[in-house]
Amino acid sequence: MKRNPYEVLGISESASSEELKNAYKYLARKFEEDKYADPPLCDIAKQKLEELNWAYDEIIRLRSSNSSYYASGNQYQSYGSNNQYTDIYRLLDEGKYYEAESRLDAIPEYLRNAEWYYLRGKTYYFLGWYDSAENAYKTAHKKDKSNPKYKEAYENMRGSRDIPYKESDSSSCDAGDLCCSLLCADCCCECMGGDLIPCC
Repeated sequence: MKRNPYEVLGISESASSEELKNAYKYLARKFEEDKYADPPLCDIAKQKLEELNWAYDEIIRLRSSNSSYYASGNQYQSYGSNNQYTDIYRLLDEGKYYEAESRLDAIPEYLRNAEWYYLRGKTYYFLGWYDSAENAYKTAHKKDKSNPKYKEAYENMRGSRDIPYKESDSSSCDAGDLCCSLLCADCCCECMGGDLIPCC
């Protein structure tokens, strides 16, 4: 079975065309043949470049034909099943927040899309870092305003941060209540021979 071209380039099936190009350029620069003059390294670099070229061309071909499972009669694994964020969701569900954070940190910057920032926000939230969570959710929403999940996460976080400690109306105390309490205390003191407020 041939390799999954998305895995070769280190991107998810849902990666944008821009992310695809950036990933290809980044990896191709690492394996330029003129950097490796010695025969063993030169051969490896050449082979790696051929694989990168194949993966890039294959993804373009698959996207243009709307096919994600078959190419040249060979069946690939479903690309979506290897989504780079699936493991991070699982780690968050299992309460392994620091491990999820470590996995997110390992993803190169050029692949950090709105979903990456959303997961970063969830991780920060679970770790109790609410300011950082709000900023990450905000970035996710900015990067993809059409996604309701990102918008809801950001608005919920922002809403809960706007009024962190709202007192209930039943426990409120105004100046009138305070004066009444002091007068009652003064009356009690005078009944027992004392004087809390001398002027009254």
